[in-house]
Amino acid sequence: AIILRDKILMGHPNGNSWVKSYSIPKGHVDAGENIVDAALRETAEEVGLIIKQNQITSGPYRYDYPKSKYCKKQLYFYIVEIHDLAEIGLKNEVINKNIFRPNKEGILEIDWAGFITFKEARKRASNPMQKLLDIVESIYTTSEKFELKNFTKFNVI
Repeated sequence: AIILRDKILMGHPNGNSWVKSYSIPKGHVDAGENIVDAALRETAEEVGLIIKQNQITSGPYRYDYPKSKYCKKQLYFYIVEIHDLAEIGLKNEVINKNIFRPNKEGILEIDWAGFITFKEARKRASNPMQKLLDIVESIYTTSEKFELKNFTKFNVI
């Protein structure tokens, strides 16, 4: 989760409805890869941003998606807090999609990405992603130690 002041980077999945489908950059861990390397690779693939490990400000955290009839899904995430777009090589809050990279199958997974307020992100995100946004915003905005008991199905690693 990349945060610029009080905005979060969200992406729209290519070919999906423009309603309730946005999310933070995410994906699978490849064989032989650890979760931090996967997070950095997926961010580069999906939105074209090269984030360095030393730019991660907190995490990893784990979010357990609500039960699915198909599988148990866990999302491990980190928070990267930036104060200026130049820190990640950008000039605008909306990312030029020319820097998006196709996945291994040659497909662009995201067709729009940019920084939007948490309020706007919740309007555009799926229900499970809205819950994750609540968690990310709480971690980001709290000035006291984050209390895990405030969230069910969420664990710090």
